[in-house]
Amino acid sequence: MSDEPVDRFDTVKPIGAFEEKSMSIVRHVAFGFLGAAAMSSAAAVASPAEIAANAGCMLCHAGKETAALGPPFSEIAARYAGQSEAADKLFVAVREGSTGTWGEMPMMPVYPEQVSDDDLRAVIAWLLEQES
Repeated sequence: MSDEPVDRFDTVKPIGAFEEKSMSIVRHVAFGFLGAAAMSSAAAVASPAEIAANAGCMLCHAGKETAALGPPFSEIAARYAGQSEAADKLFVAVREGSTGTWGEMPMMPVYPEQVSDDDLRAVIAWLLEQES
């Protein structure tokens, strides 16, 4: 065997019609799989309860049985029941944080980098459906 590097490009032929058609089919199949993967990952969107848990909301807003820094979601839902602006008020309170609404303990803000606007709105809608 020779120590000289082998130039593999000297054997490359121009692509003919058959090869071009084959590559087109391969590209379509590959993009089909990528599209299916994207759709299946979109179908695996987290529920509002999972979003809240993943964002750390449950650390302060645990259930009634557990001592927590903030009120349970069911108490928040009860306080805002029947208020047409409840979702908007809560959105601002969560994004900016709040103090004095539920006592002296301040609520830290939840930034868009932590939870998207759409996910936050879904969590708030779910929260407002909780029963006490």
